[in-house]
Amino acid sequence: MFLTIPEIVEETNRRFKDYPMPGFVFQESPLSTEQLNLLEKDLKICFTEEDRKLFLKYDFGNLAIGWVTFGTLSTLRDYLIENNQNPGFLWWREGERPEGILLIASTDGHNIFIDTRDGTVLSTEIDRPFETVKLTANTFSKFIEVIGTLALRGSGPLSPELHRRIIDYLEADPSGTFWR
Repeated sequence: MFLTIPEIVEETNRRFKDYPMPGFVFQESPLSTEQLNLLEKDLKICFTEEDRKLFLKYDFGNLAIGWVTFGTLSTLRDYLIENNQNPGFLWWREGERPEGILLIASTDGHNIFIDTRDGTVLSTEIDRPFETVKLTANTFSKFIEVIGTLALRGSGPLSPELHRRIIDYLEADPSGTFWR
């Protein structure tokens, strides 16, 4: 039903290899294992093993998949540090950043987070507080599979049947607004 990440990478890179703007093709990750370890230490988090493998393989720092932007003109490391440690941009509004939670991407209407404790993906509408967050995907990999498939297959508005299949596949909260 949904494309695998290698299929998404292959098709995206084939379609957009000559596109004049950066950020539409998957690039190799510039992170070494040691650099990823340091990033985890700097952010006081620990990625799941599945997510570590993905971040060591692909650079999500300057990548857009469909309507989801994972950063602009920087590496994943720079994006995560800037958006999760910058005192001028506290997406959590006040106090300490919620434990294990990182802002990892955004759309025109949503902030997208990864819970590094279990690898789940959460989202909330941009103008809403973090406390309104909803489970969007049970793993980051499945999140990539679904947004990549929707972006490459040009689904348009989701039919009720496709919406239900996405919610079931991702074990997402059906009351969330991200998949609508």
